[in-house]
Amino acid sequence: MPDDQTPRHVAIIPDGNRRWAKRHGLKPWEGHDAGARRFRPILRAAFEEGVYCVSAWIASRSNLTTRSKVEVEFLYQVLERFFLELTEVPELSEHGVRVQVFGQWREFQPPGLVKAIEGVIEKTKRNDRHPLNFFDAYDGVSEMTDAIQRMVDEGRKDPRFAVEPSIIKRHLLTKDLPPVDLVIRTGGEPHWSGGFMMWDIAEAQFHFSDKMFPDFGAEDFRAALEEYRSRERRQGK
Repeated sequence: MPDDQTPRHVAIIPDGNRRWAKRHGLKPWEGHDAGARRFRPILRAAFEEGVYCVSAWIASRSNLTTRSKVEVEFLYQVLERFFLELTEVPELSEHGVRVQVFGQWREFQPPGLVKAIEGVIEKTKRNDRHPLNFFDAYDGVSEMTDAIQRMVDEGRKDPRFAVEPSIIKRHLLTKDLPPVDLVIRTGGEPHWSGGFMMWDIAEAQFHFSDKMFPDFGAEDFRAALEEYRSRERRQGK
């Protein structure tokens, strides 16, 4: 149930799909498919626990540009099926979930996948209780670079323009999202990559799981929330 110790915004980096597939003698895209099937129970647990906002990084730009063409094509198929199935998930309407997708997915991805993404965005656009955000064909360095360029352009037009935290936030893709309270990264490698939501995680807590994402379930998610609730957050005090 929601309380003042429950993180308002949880961001998930679902790492380890390919390594999970290798460990089980499967193709990389079979790991992606297994990981995609983990999202629904995790999302159900999040909203039942009172988490207001959930974000998940499902594909970086480098995932789409540096991996083999065969793997990327299969990843597109996995993502298209994921978003088509998400459109029919009853929990979205039950919990008033609005789906948003950030990144360059329109530029990088095939028409069928783009249409599937646009479909779930359109279907949920009037829901107003919980934002559910997917980062697709995204990296945080590009997001910040683009935001700075927009501020430079704005400053050239207005000599009174001054950079301050609220102005930076206003120029980010995530301008309407609250700060991230808890980041969960699976896969057993406790490092950061791609500058994921770099501005929004400034005060976040971190939970690194040794489990590959296809093995990370709703109970693991609930355990991460309980760990967060038990921590003392001094915030510089």
